[in-house]
This record gives sequence, structure tokens and C-alpha cells, in this order.
Amino acid sequence: MDKDLDAILANIGGDADSEKSREQALRNGKNTAELTPGILAFREGAAAAIGNHTEFCKNFRMISIEKEGEGELDDIIRQYKYTFIRSIENIEKLYGDYSIVLDARAVDKTARKEYSRYFEGFEERNRLNFVALVETFLVLREFNSLVRKEWLDLDRSIGVINLSSKGTPLFQSLNSVLEGALRFCGETDEFLAFLGRILKILPDHFDFLKSEAPHQAAYHEDFSYDYSELFNPGPYGEAPPKDGAEASGRFASSSGTESVPEAAAIEGAVAAPGENGPSSKRDGETLKDEHCPTSFTVRGTRPWNTREPYIIRLNTEKLTRDGEDLLRSFYFIRTGMEEKNLEGELKRSMLRFMRDGERNIHESYSEFVLKAISTVIQGIVDFFSAADIHPLFSYHLGPYPVYMAVLEGFLTGGTGYCFKYGAGNRVTRFMPQEFIKQQVLEWFEHNVHVFDLPFDSIQEYETIRRMVSKKYFSEVDEKNRKLDELIESKNLMAEMGFDRTEFYRARWKEWFGPANIIVYNRFIEKTIFK
Repeated sequence: MDKDLDAILANIGGDADSEKSREQALRNGKNTAELTPGILAFREGAAAAIGNHTEFCKNFRMISIEKEGEGELDDIIRQYKYTFIRSIENIEKLYGDYSIVLDARAVDKTARKEYSRYFEGFEERNRLNFVALVETFLVLREFNSLVRKEWLDLDRSIGVINLSSKGTPLFQSLNSVLEGALRFCGETDEFLAFLGRILKILPDHFDFLKSEAPHQAAYHEDFSYDYSELFNPGPYGEAPPKDGAEASGRFASSSGTESVPEAAAIEGAVAAPGENGPSSKRDGETLKDEHCPTSFTVRGTRPWNTREPYIIRLNTEKLTRDGEDLLRSFYFIRTGMEEKNLEGELKRSMLRFMRDGERNIHESYSEFVLKAISTVIQGIVDFFSAADIHPLFSYHLGPYPVYMAVLEGFLTGGTGYCFKYGAGNRVTRFMPQEFIKQQVLEWFEHNVHVFDLPFDSIQEYETIRRMVSKKYFSEVDEKNRKLDELIESKNLMAEMGFDRTEFYRARWKEWFGPANIIVYNRFIEKTIFK
């Protein structure tokens, strides 16, 4: 039995990077004229853009070195330093190898070699640019997959630091760097989806082999494939024509004349009244979607307090899927633990579940999330000294920022992940984000909306906003002094390439607190975190 369980648990699937990439591509595929920050990051060329990874490596090294010589932490860093450095060096090597291949001149040279696989006859500049974009897509796709794996491996390896009683601050600082790196991997997915749209590659076909490229991409004579022009607003920021009549060359898109499908999921289980016209909502009206079990009372009656952050939009399809997944789940992570201890817990829980499929985690996970919500809000209320106005402060904080704070806590601490048992003896790890949103709405309904509060009072809101603002400026002043002292004591200004802003940014979560940052951004228009 142990061998069978080991085999099942040997390859626990995560949230599926390919699935995330595909969903992101669907979202961005609706209108490529919307040039997101992730897409614009590649304006100066793919080789320059992936240089961001070297900055993350530099920050990771600097933070880990800074903590050396601190007793208990020093032992941990010394023990795992080789593991950390190996991943960082792998990432730096990947950048070195792929930045050369992604250089514009190198891509153009490769395009000339590959030209005959796509077109017959003499070279034409626009067709050559098309082949160059295909080559950029292929190389960048490969690089992003490899570099993401290294960052994820590093992300898993730093978890041991959090097991030390004094390791949390260091873990948060390193985790902040890793979050930035993985976020850039996601932005690279956005750019790949953008290129895929331009090249008429369907999102579901992104994983094709290089040899299949001439049959996966489609060329249109009337569209300019010059790299720099792709980032201009207007016609160059749009995809080629949807119909296949204008496709030329000796190949066609594998999709024929079909257009790129748009995301099927529709947002709106809990919507802001009057979003499509004047509001006709009466005070205390309950919004409920027929596919969503959540009832949520929108207590405000003004345009400013009847939309996010005072509500959360639920994707009903994902919420239903989360519920079904939880009924098939046998375990969730309540507290951070070592990998070897987690394996044992998973085995025991899976055995119980296989003997009795009714022993799922749906109810216990709901209780866990509700408790996490209460803990997060209580921590925020205590930090901002808002105990006297707890319900009203929570109301104006809003469900959406609370959801973001709870999710941030789960991701930072490595908790909240669920494990479901599926077809083919496969175990998958996932985070039921839509279910967590629903639980936040339920918490507000039963812990805030039951009170008779001045929901529409601008004066009360302004009082809270000023209270948060005062705390913010006090904290920023204190942390700036701390930053200056640290830089001076470590003589960091003497380090070649030292960037004060990036050094500061890497410590924001550790010094200010992730939940507090969310609160600052909620109530203050301009913060250092935006």
C-alpha cells in the first residue's frame, strides 16, 4: 500500500502552469490593442526584457548575504546555501544562453535560415519579420518554461527558513523577490499570448513542437510584422484579419478560418448595482445569482460604496468547480511544514479518503478560511488601533482587500493549499480562490452587515481614511530611517550596481506587513507601493 501511495504522490500536480498560461492567453486574446504592462515590458526587445531575471537574482543574493552572521539563521543559510546558489546560478546561465539567441540580430539570422520552411521564392522583409516573430515566440516560450521551473524550485527550497522562530523576516524578504520573479514569468506569458494572437496561434496549441511551427502560424500580407510596430496603438496593436482569405505563403493556420475563442467564464455573480445604468437598488437589497449559493447584502446606496472594494465579483463557473474539487479533496495545509512531514500527512489522509469518500475537507476547509479571515481582520484592526470602530472600519476596508490579504497570507505562509484525488490516480494541489472569495462575502454578511452602521456616511469614511493615512506616513518615515541605517552599517553604497529603490522594495512586505500594504493602497491614492 505504501508503494502505491508513493507512486500516486510522486508527481503531485500544481495549479498547472500551462493551464494558467492558457487562461491568460484567452484573457489577452480578446483585444490585443490593450497593451498591458507585461506586454510593454518587451517593447525594447525580448533579450533586454528577460534581463529582469538577473535583477531578481542580484536582490536574492544580497538579501541572503545580508542575513549571514545572525546566529540561528546563519546555520540555516549555511546548510542550504548551496541549494539556493545552484538555482540562482542556473537562472543566470539561462539568461546568458537565451539572451544571445533572443538578440534581434541573432533572431534575424535564424529567420533567414528558416525562411524556406515557411515561404517559397525570394526573401521579402515583412515575411522575414513574420518568421522572426515565430522564432522569438519559440525561444521565449522555452526560456520562460525553464526559468519558471528554477524559480519554483527556489520558492520551495526557502520554505525551510520559515521553520525557524527567527526566520520569518528573512523568508518574507526572499519570498518577495521570488514573487516578483514569478510575476514577471506571468507577464512573459502575457507577451507570448500577445505574439500568439499576432501569429494566429490558438491558445490551446501553444505547446506545439518547433517542427510544427509552419503549420501553426498564419501569415497575412496586409499586416506589418515589424517588431517595433507591434507596440504602437492603432492598427499595429491589433491582430491580423480573422478570416483566412488573406492568408498567404504555402501554409495556413491549423485552425482554418476560425477566430481565437474568447474566455467563456463570465464575471458577475455578485455585481455592483447600476453598473449598466442608473442604480435602482433599494437599501439592504440582497444580490444572489441562481448558480451561486452566496447571498450578499449590499448595504451602501451610493455609487462609491456599491462596487469593489465593497463587493467581490464571483466567477460562477470557477466557484462551482472549486466546490466540486473540495468534495474530492482529502487534505489541506493548515500550517507550514517540511516536505517529509507533509508526505506523511498526505498518505494518512488519502488512505482515510480512499476508504470513505465522504471524508472530504469541504466543511473543515470552510471553517479554516473563516478563521483566517477573522484573524487577518483582527490583526489589521489592532495595527491601526481601530477597535472602537471595528465593524465600520471592516465595512470600509471592504471584502475585496480582505480577500487579497487572506490570499497573500496563504501564499506567503505556504498554507491554504488543498489536495484532491482525481482520475488516473492523480493528486493535484490547488488553491480554491473563488471559494475563498465566497467565504469572505459570507463573513461580511454575518459579522459586519448585521450592524446598524452609517454605511453611506462620507464623514465616517474620511475619518478612517485620515487615520490610515497618518499611520502610513509615520511608518514610511520610520522605515526610511531604518533603510538608511542598514545601508550605512553594511556599506552597501560601495557595492557595484547597488540600487536603493530595489533594495527597499524587496523589504516592503517584511517591514510594513503584506496586509498593511493592502490597507494603505485601499485608502490612500498614492503610496510607495503603487
